[in-house]
Amino acid sequence: MKRLLSLLTLWLVCLAIAQAAKVEYKVTGVQSGDKAVVSIGSDAYLATTEVSVDGSYSFDNVPAGKMFLKIEASGYHLPQALTIIVNEDGSIEPMVPQTLAITKMDADPNTWTHSWQEDGSLSGYTTTASINKRPEIEFLGKKIVPSDVPSVGMLYQYYHVILSDEGKAWTQEYAYRLYETLKTIPYAIGEGYSKFILTEDKIDDDIKVETSGNSRIVTIGEDAFYYANPFLVNLDGVRGRFFSKRLHHALVNYATNFGEDEGQVNQILTQRFACTMEVPDYKTLTAGITNEDEFCFQKFLPTERVAIINMLEELPEGFHKTPHLNYLVRRLNGHKHPLYPTAAAVSWCVDNGYIEFMESAFGGNNQDVETQRLILHEKTHFLWAFTLSDEIKNDWIKVGGWYKDPNAGLEGWSTTKDVEFVTAYAHGKNPNEDMAESVAYYIKDPEKLRSRALEKYEFIRDRIMNGTRYISKIPDHLTFEVLNLNPDYDYPGKIKRLEVKVEGAPDEDKKVIVEIELNHIDGFEDGASGASTRLCSPHFIGTDGKELSQFVDIGMNAVEGNDHLIRGEVTISKYSKTGYWTAEDIVIYDFQGTQRFEGRNDCVWNLYINNSLEDQEAPKYESGSLQYEVTDSVIEGHKVQNLKIRFKVTDNVGIQRTLIRLAKGGDSDSFADQDGMYDEKNQTVTVDCMITEFYPTADYYVEHITLNDFAGNETYIVFSDSPIHEKRKSIHIVTENPDTEAPIIDLNRISVYAEPTHPEAPDGETKVTINYYAKDDKAGYHIGRYELLDPQGISHGNWHYINGPGFYPLFFDGDPTVWKRYTINCILPQGSAPGIWGLASLKLQDKALNERTYNFVETLIFEPDDNLDDYILLSDIKDNELTLKMTKTEGNGYSYGYRIINEDTGEEISGEMNAQTTNKARRTRSSDSSVMDADYAAIIDVSELSDGNCIAIVQVKNEEGKAVAVRNTRFVKGTSTSISNIVEGKYDKLTPIYDLQGRKITVPAKGVYIQNGRKFVVK
Repeated sequence: MKRLLSLLTLWLVCLAIAQAAKVEYKVTGVQSGDKAVVSIGSDAYLATTEVSVDGSYSFDNVPAGKMFLKIEASGYHLPQALTIIVNEDGSIEPMVPQTLAITKMDADPNTWTHSWQEDGSLSGYTTTASINKRPEIEFLGKKIVPSDVPSVGMLYQYYHVILSDEGKAWTQEYAYRLYETLKTIPYAIGEGYSKFILTEDKIDDDIKVETSGNSRIVTIGEDAFYYANPFLVNLDGVRGRFFSKRLHHALVNYATNFGEDEGQVNQILTQRFACTMEVPDYKTLTAGITNEDEFCFQKFLPTERVAIINMLEELPEGFHKTPHLNYLVRRLNGHKHPLYPTAAAVSWCVDNGYIEFMESAFGGNNQDVETQRLILHEKTHFLWAFTLSDEIKNDWIKVGGWYKDPNAGLEGWSTTKDVEFVTAYAHGKNPNEDMAESVAYYIKDPEKLRSRALEKYEFIRDRIMNGTRYISKIPDHLTFEVLNLNPDYDYPGKIKRLEVKVEGAPDEDKKVIVEIELNHIDGFEDGASGASTRLCSPHFIGTDGKELSQFVDIGMNAVEGNDHLIRGEVTISKYSKTGYWTAEDIVIYDFQGTQRFEGRNDCVWNLYINNSLEDQEAPKYESGSLQYEVTDSVIEGHKVQNLKIRFKVTDNVGIQRTLIRLAKGGDSDSFADQDGMYDEKNQTVTVDCMITEFYPTADYYVEHITLNDFAGNETYIVFSDSPIHEKRKSIHIVTENPDTEAPIIDLNRISVYAEPTHPEAPDGETKVTINYYAKDDKAGYHIGRYELLDPQGISHGNWHYINGPGFYPLFFDGDPTVWKRYTINCILPQGSAPGIWGLASLKLQDKALNERTYNFVETLIFEPDDNLDDYILLSDIKDNELTLKMTKTEGNGYSYGYRIINEDTGEEISGEMNAQTTNKARRTRSSDSSVMDADYAAIIDVSELSDGNCIAIVQVKNEEGKAVAVRNTRFVKGTSTSISNIVEGKYDKLTPIYDLQGRKITVPAKGVYIQNGRKFVVK
């Protein structure tokens, strides 16, 4: 009996450990009178069922394990088998029922078709974007600048700065803000002095520096000061401080000599952000990851350094220093990442972590918003890895509709949502990438995140940023209004029907035709202007042992007269890989810039390519065959040197395209990729590069070569001084009139205005006119690009061809050094969002390929409640008990949430207390009178945190759960008692001082006091 009871107990335990599951699936495409067999199984399990009609089905009691799910039917085109994972707890990956779609074979053996149509169960999908309302900002005043602070004297004494009234007179407020901002930039003060002149004019980067010996004359724009002194505001009903880092960004250029001073740059990075660009040993850093030496990397360019510092500064101070982010590295110009060739940057969130940037991350003066967002994106990966709690990450996964999906390729994730993403990249990857993209947009273009995914916006605001908000501000003179009585905020409809057709015999090129029909709901403008996707071949192992895939991109356009029917076609070579080709996310878009992202579980894709001539052999470059030859010629009266580049290439099916990236010295950007001509008879590629008199005198060399054959196989050859690459070859070219400066705009002469094309009944169609003045120092202005930002946060941009579309003369016509007026005319489409639009940026390139971007968007920051007299956070640590005390003299605080973070390791403790539990905690856990007098208090066990520097962040909330204040304090956790945190006799007279009961003290007598969350003693 005892044995029987033991066996029964064991059986119950096993049953509890491994639960059988119900696997649901759908079948579509079975024609009347036909049958199909569906199977699910593994090496140890098999179940089958026969189906004769379309519908929903299931397999019951499927055991735990990795299963295949497939369908078989005679006379039908069949999909690939799918993977189903049944976990021990009975849960299923993917959790969404899979669809097995089959299509009756065509009578023509050289035609392959696939048809899928949604089954009518579609319901509840998002049809309309959130409509952004302009933030309601009530300005209550500015933070009072202390009148007794000798800012002028302290600027002179501590920063060697002399304020001159040669321009606009300096005020006490401006002097104080200059002093306070310089205090946040930990740079080394030189021997000489700097004379600062204030100007009302608009100047590039808000600052101009002229050097004479050890002294400098600095002209700084008044615009940089406007939001430097925080405004006290009510923002959508929440009180706080409203400011920007614009002055800081200008002064970083001053402190680092516009990024040229590497020592100053790394001092700021080390002290402010706990990372550096100085790598002592690249082999050690990359060991086990990419295993490379120092010859694979280079120094950051000056403007790249400044861009990185300024973007890291935009984050809340609690995120400035991130555990394990130790290094920032820059790959050689023109080099792709060896593991992720399409990536512009890669974060390695390991113990000795680093971010590596490719040249493609940057460009020009690095003011492009894409560069700014990329820096924030990569930083966020470290927050995800080491700072954010599992609770926050799991909640984020739910908000994004993410679930694990073994059929989703390398990422292994899919999502149930299809519009609540700021980019297709965020939708097509995983929760980590979604978070990184969303945080980057939350700071740079928060309006798009609000309109696309309001729930994500609020999540980041409340759960990550502790109520801190960002607002994009374009100067009033660069804004205009769009009128529209019937705006179109609707997303394109979901895919209702998908047809794929392949035409071509096994030994012929294949024409792939894709047709998509969209759902339409009466009363909604849910049509589309087009769609696009990438088609990828089955994976295979290349000759170098790496897993590879071929791909083609297909674009589709709305059929004339029907914006719910989209069609496109593409050719796949007869040499391409045979087998099932998958589609990445299908991106459907309209003229207003709204997008819907349809993934593999939103519609069922199936494409089979039958190629008898498939080729998996990549083109071959003949090592050491690269040669240079320079010849002189005269074009349009100008001396031109033709750099002819030749190298040997072979392939078994033929070369389709060759590209080279040419560098002009290591301290500047590369040229764009240039095509070559392939001579099949001589197996030689020739590339002609025209070097005009305006190109720099420098060593010119090929950085990489890309070879593509007709099958779509690619070979990528990298040149450097590293033994793992082809040996770099260079040629020195001397030019007569080198131009290394980008064109410039007169920032004081830009105008933007707009008028509706149908003023009698405005429908959003608007004529926009932009006038600006530009010039260049030598080569001449070549081409421009503009970006307009609408109220929904969507960017609308295009190129400005100053000589007309498609006309690119080699030389500038006229005197390039004379200011010339240029006019951009563009028509916004019908349905454009009504409200205030703005000119977000202008990019200029000259005939020597120098670029400059003028970014007109100022990022304003809102932090809840800056009145330190209302809420005062005090802390004390003794052994492993941290006491947090919050006192208030007024305000509507009801509860608070705390986060305790070890800044060295990223470990975190979090919790929340309301007024009732706080009172209970005071009564039962503490006899400290100062704790009992506090409005809120908590005694927290921090024994699970490692010793080191820690920060406590407390968010005060009202009864509605809305953040009304955020306070933070730093402390050191160690084995000693709290007395170690007392600093003897050192305090800042300009910062509020409090006694241990939280009362503000003007002049401290003998005793212990608190300032900036730290104790000091006055004896």
